[in-house]
Amino acid sequence: MVIHIQVKPGSKVDKIEVTPEGNIIIKIKGRPVDGEANDYLVKYLSEYLKIPKSAIKLKKGATSKFKTIEIDIEEDVLKEKLNK
Repeated sequence: MVIHIQVKPGSKVDKIEVTPEGNIIIKIKGRPVDGEANDYLVKYLSEYLKIPKSAIKLKKGATSKFKTIEIDIEEDVLKEKLNK
């Protein structure tokens, strides 16, 4: 499943927010230096969704706060976990 997200690195806490419009905003502690935020994002999503890191691929937006991610998970399972 491919999702489009906005990432806010350097946050005090890790948090996933889904806006009323359905936009996904992920706040992470990882810093946007030398790809650290991207690596941290994959690790955080892996732990949050309880799937292996290898099931998450950054498809687009390595240097942008707007990213396209491919996640090897069923759509209904992903929506359920994101809307906790």
